Amino acid sequence: MNRIDRITAQSLRSVLSILSKTLCSGFCSNRARFCRNCRILLIGDLALTSIGLGDKGAAFALAERAMALNPIEKDAVSGPISMEILARVAAQAAEPDRAIAALQKLLSISYDGALAAGIPLTAAILRLDPMFDPLRGDPRFEKLVN
Repeated sequence: MNRIDRITAQSLRSVLSILSKTLCSGFCSNRARFCRNCRILLIGDLALTSIGLGDKGAAFALAERAMALNPIEKDAVSGPISMEILARVAAQAAEPDRAIAALQKLLSISYDGALAAGIPLTAAILRLDPMFDPLRGDPRFEKLVN
């Protein structure tokens, strides 16, 4: 990552952090479900930005925080969004066991996806999505995508 990209990512992380703490608490106060989803998406973006900056600890803490805010057991449609974020963070953090465990669960259920207008992960998307490049060559990942 060059200096300009790093500064941009650090700025983005600062903005997302502020938004996750302030925007949702005031803007979404009368829309509980929207507020929860808004906060989860912001925390997910913050987790992905953190892993892009190489801050593995913060990225996992944020992904796990999002999962605690809206577990699959309580919301089968949008609950898996945070699990998708965890899978993406784990793939980028070179933790294939965590990434593949999350992907196996995600591919077995229907849900609103975390990115790309709510499209859930599929085997076809996994084959093309560069975020999962670190998993390529792992036999467990290859089994999921074929």
